[in-house]
Amino acid sequence: MSSSAFTRINLVACIVALLLLLFLFTYPRMVITKLSETLCAGAEETMACVKAGDWTHANAATGRMNDAFQEKKERLKLFLDHEDLDELDATLMGCVRLIEAEEDKQVLFELERIINMATYLKEIEVFTVYNLF
Repeated sequence: MSSSAFTRINLVACIVALLLLLFLFTYPRMVITKLSETLCAGAEETMACVKAGDWTHANAATGRMNDAFQEKKERLKLFLDHEDLDELDATLMGCVRLIEAEEDKQVLFELERIINMATYLKEIEVFTVYNLF
């Protein structure tokens, strides 16, 4: 092989590596940001329904949050810690059960926990120089 062939191969390898890094720094962030916004908005909506005593709408809002999370869960396992995702999943399922039992005080704490967990997951995907080390 000539030296120009090695140069082309090296250039292609650098471009592929650059595209892979660009993907790894943007795609997970986009997915988790959208999911975090959905979960936080759903939790706020559910809180308002619980405080108003509207358990039917609270159950529907929690179902939408759970569906959104379940849709993205397997994809997120490629990028995020499984324990964090499993804990969020368990908390969502706990909220569903608490709403079915109409436990208003406990479900409000769990909904706050969902907001905190979704915010935490979004914030750990922020690119900083510290993340490189």
